[in-house]
Amino acid sequence: LLEQWGVQRPPVDVEAIAHACATLVVKRPFPDALSGLVFAVPDGAVVGINADHHPNRQRFSLAHELGHVVMRHHQDSGHQRVHLDVTDGTPPGYDWRQERAANDFAADLLMPRRLIARAYEQVISPADLAELFDVSEIAMGYRLVNLGLR
Repeated sequence: LLEQWGVQRPPVDVEAIAHACATLVVKRPFPDALSGLVFAVPDGAVVGINADHHPNRQRFSLAHELGHVVMRHHQDSGHQRVHLDVTDGTPPGYDWRQERAANDFAADLLMPRRLIARAYEQVISPADLAELFDVSEIAMGYRLVNLGLR
């Protein structure tokens, strides 16, 4: 997707990519435990994002839900995926493999290896990288560890 849409520098416009993938993005207040959800529709998908969450969290939630769309997870289990925080217990139909794959997809989309490597060479701090990529410092920290840069 990054190559297809010519992404050359951060931050990645995840909403534009979602729209290009026939995904309608709707931001509305949800209970705090609900970050995002996805529903299959005849011509694509609809992703709901919790408008009360921090903008960086919204971006990650959208990228995560888009991962489900691209990997066609949203077409399993009755054509919907609703993701609740683990404090609410395990939702029905929860598949940790799909959740891990969607998280990996989101990290790869929002913090592409090649863009992280380029910025990291400039000796930018993890906090500066997080700001540059419009992600949380925690997400950036995990990404740097997973890429073997920290």
